[in-house]
Parts: sequence; C-alpha cells; structure tokens
Amino acid sequence: MEPGPGPGWAGGPGGGDRGVAGPPAGRGGGGWPALDGSCFAGGHPGHVVNVTDYLFSAVFIALIFRQVRGRRLTAKGLLLPVVIVAVAADRYLHGFPSGGNNLLLVGVCAGTGLVLGIASALVTRVYADSDGTPVAKAGPIAIVLWIVGTGSRLTFALYATHGGAAAIGRFSHSYDITSQTAWTSALVLMALTEVVGRYGLLALRGLAVRGSGGPPAAEQARRRRAARAGTIGG
Repeated sequence: MEPGPGPGWAGGPGGGDRGVAGPPAGRGGGGWPALDGSCFAGGHPGHVVNVTDYLFSAVFIALIFRQVRGRRLTAKGLLLPVVIVAVAADRYLHGFPSGGNNLLLVGVCAGTGLVLGIASALVTRVYADSDGTPVAKAGPIAIVLWIVGTGSRLTFALYATHGGAAAIGRFSHSYDITSQTAWTSALVLMALTEVVGRYGLLALRGLAVRGSGGPPAAEQARRRRAARAGTIGG
C-alpha cells in the first residue's frame, strides 16, 4: 500500500511552505509539494490572494455583463478580452510541468474552459441591429457558463487558502499531480480558453450575421431616415 501524505503535506503537522512529503513508494523522486494554497493564487510560493487577483477575476466575469442588454460586436469589443487574456497569461503562467499527471490536469481544465466558452457563445443571441451591425445579447445560461469557467481560479484559490489545501493535497497525491504550478496553469488556462472560445465564436457568428442580414437591414435604416427627412430616394 502506498504511504499517505507525509508530515510536510499541507494540513498536517509541519505543513505549509516548510515541509515536503516523501514520494509514494514505486515512484520516482522529486518530492511532493507542500500545498498551502499560495500556488492557486499567483502561481509562486508566498503569494496569497490579493487585490490584483480579485481585480483580474472581476474583470473576466464583468466582460459578459457588458452584453446583458445587447452590445455591438465591434473589433474593439472583441479585442478587449484578448488583451486581458494576454496580461493575465503573463502574470500567472509560469510553465507547464510534465511530471506525473500534471499535463493531463492542464489539458482537461483547458478543454473544459474551451467547451464552456463555446457553449456560452452558442446560447448567446446574435442579431443585426438597424444598420446591420451584429449585436450580442447574453442570457442567464450564458452568464452562468461564463462565470463557472472564469471564476474557477479565484474560487479554487480561496478554497485552498481557507482550509481546503489539505483536501487538494490528498487529491493531488491520489492522482499523481506532482507540482503546484500544474494547478495554477490548469485553472488559468481554463479561464483563458473560455475567453478565446466565447469571443472567437461570437466573432464568427457576428460575421455570419453581417453577411446575411447586414445589407438589407442597413438599406431599411437608410430608407427610414430618408422618410423622416421627407426625401425618400432610390
């Protein structure tokens, strides 16, 4: 039987940053990380959830609320999430550890985020306004799907730093997740791929709406303006 988490595992005596539990029998060395929750916030030891972390998460979540009442899909509006993604990636991603099942964890979370983003875009209404510009209007289901993905990192960080680190450590031990960085990378990529999935699909749907319904709608708007001015022309 494999030994359980050693005394250096978070939640046990001597847990936190100081100790490292010995590797399970039959597996290579390298040690097991002492998970104290700091890794789930900023991706490096000693980092705790701070104002900047809350701000990034709030901005991610707020992106979809900009579309609750309907918002035009402009190049600027579609590029804004991409810029935020780039800044977040630079702050939080510090490599992809390949030991154990670390890459599997990263891949599963990234894939989950992509699916959530695509699903959120699919249940968002996209239509052309009076002048043919595509508009996206997010409903309750789209909002829930979006928050599940983009808010997962902060939620997990808060859980880890408020009593959940020991449970996360046991899960990591059981499923051969050997690096703190793997958790950080997985949860950050889950949020980032959801952003890419949602806004990438919204851009494609917007182009389709513009191509199919844009010109007639624009012509109708032109005629209405001309009618109000009393100068209807061909």
